[in-house]
Amino acid sequence: MTFWRSVHLGLRGLLVAAATGAASGASAQSTDPAACADDAAWEAARSAGTVDALQRYLEAYPVGCHAGEAFRLIVTLSEADPASIEPAAGGPAGPDGGDLY
Repeated sequence: MTFWRSVHLGLRGLLVAAATGAASGASAQSTDPAACADDAAWEAARSAGTVDALQRYLEAYPVGCHAGEAFRLIVTLSEADPASIEPAAGGPAGPDGGDLY
């Protein structure tokens, strides 16, 4: 999965959660780490410290307790190492001529 696809899925999940009222429950859960069902997956993704591992976490838990933190870490890692972002195939061209999505 590409960076922008995971961003899209993460944002879509957050919008769905907000529309259904689940976002407030997720933020309440994030204050109590024991209440988060995705803690083990988050710890594995964070420990790996790669964009790919964080994207896999967001695919599995788009509105998980640590989704916001995962997204921020992806952005931080991507800014530090732009080569870590896998370009998408077949999407519209971006400003540099590469795929936009």
